[in-house]
Amino acid sequence: MKGSIGKMTKTMMILTGIELSIGLVLKRGYLGVLLGSGGAFFNLYSLWYDINRMVERNGVWRSGYFGRYALNATLMLISGLISLPDLFGAFFGLLNLKFAVYISGWREEG
Repeated sequence: MKGSIGKMTKTMMILTGIELSIGLVLKRGYLGVLLGSGGAFFNLYSLWYDINRMVERNGVWRSGYFGRYALNATLMLISGLISLPDLFGAFFGLLNLKFAVYISGWREEG
């Protein structure tokens, strides 16, 4: 499992770099990308921690789920209060985790 976490982290770093470069060239939304990507990294490690905790206890651990989504909502709210491009940047930054899961799995099979 640690190998897949490492692959997803590297993929998320590459995606963040691409999105940040686009934001800097357009001079819009780069702060939102940083906030969203930071939230995505936190979500990845929080999810990894919760999975390990569920395996040890043989049960469901819901507080991590609610904490991750509360963090995502807070990041979106803060970014939306800054500007509309930052809101979109945070949205795509948070999506980095979802993209990284698919890209990491695709690279592993191919």
